[in-house]
Amino acid sequence: MNPDIEDETYFLRIGGQVFGPYTHASILHYLDEGRVAPSSFIATRSDGDYRAIAQLVTFAPKVRDIQDRKGFGRRAPNGENATDVSGAEAHDAQLANVVIVTDIQSAAALDFETRLQALGRAARIFGSVFVLRTHHSAAQLRHSLGQMLSRGDRFFLVDATRERLAWFNLGPEVDAHLRQIWSQPLDNPRQS
Repeated sequence: MNPDIEDETYFLRIGGQVFGPYTHASILHYLDEGRVAPSSFIATRSDGDYRAIAQLVTFAPKVRDIQDRKGFGRRAPNGENATDVSGAEAHDAQLANVVIVTDIQSAAALDFETRLQALGRAARIFGSVFVLRTHHSAAQLRHSLGQMLSRGDRFFLVDATRERLAWFNLGPEVDAHLRQIWSQPLDNPRQS
């Protein structure tokens, strides 16, 4: 790898907030894990010119690799976009109950709800909160639903059956905080 690229630092702008600086390796890692999307905005200075990660030459090969692995652009026999069900994403086809909280600022809200309906049995509970009964994993849902959203859109989902979380465009700091809360035992659990 080019040493100049390895030394470069980047800032992410998610939901109007700027996060960083992050190393080139950190951004590659976040892309791999789905913490940031190819459409997430990035710049080399906090007050710089933000562009989609996929538009930067240094990240374009990684974005293509991720899209190829995740099956973006492939079609399943039923005409739906195929999703990756290999390795860590594989599951035993167990039905899951998922709660999804959305904050969709773009015109994609209707498409988002239509996609939810295609992924299983879905219902709006109130406002921007949905429940979904599906065979898909949290990671598969994040990838499928995140494809249609814009930079200002975000969502958070909880697979209550498998005890998994996934989210889109919440930012790396929120990611770290959620992982910490979700995995730590309570110091003083309340007695009933």
